[in-house]
Amino acid sequence: MLDYVKGKLKHKQRNRIVVEVFNASLGINVRVPDNWVAELNVGDTVCVYLYMMVRESGIDLYGFRDMRQREVFEDIISVPNVGPETAIRILAELSVDEFTHIVGSGNERMLASIRGVGPKKAERIIFHLRDKYKLPERRDDWDTAVEVLTNLGFERQKVWKVLQEINWKDKDLEAIIKEALAKL
Repeated sequence: MLDYVKGKLKHKQRNRIVVEVFNASLGINVRVPDNWVAELNVGDTVCVYLYMMVRESGIDLYGFRDMRQREVFEDIISVPNVGPETAIRILAELSVDEFTHIVGSGNERMLASIRGVGPKKAERIIFHLRDKYKLPERRDDWDTAVEVLTNLGFERQKVWKVLQEINWKDKDLEAIIKEALAKL
């Protein structure tokens, strides 16, 4: 099984890239989230974490900017009747932290607003993944902590990651923010 590929970005389209490896003797075609393609430049060296799907019709490679994004992709496609195209579309629209927050908070409406997801699929995804991405019970404190830390200039994705690592039990909001600041 392939884990990642590192090489020169030879070509990019709306949702596909070709990574050239082995001194330009092999080009690997990988399906990636649209939003990431826009950030890449032809000629740059890229590292793409891969998910290989083998079907009767062929082998498809899906690529991700980091292992965490790939893990969320795998979680999404583990939901019955949700395929890789839907998962890639979700990850093109939402960051990993936004997705986990939406699922953890049970926000079906937000998830259903993504093209190709719809209300039934959103309900199914949340039903199957909600426990895995469960938010702290103090959601208001969570939102306040995110707002305070992003207003201080920290990137939203880093803030979400740090807040997820913190043990919220028996801590007030001020203690949470202090601990997050120490980790950022």
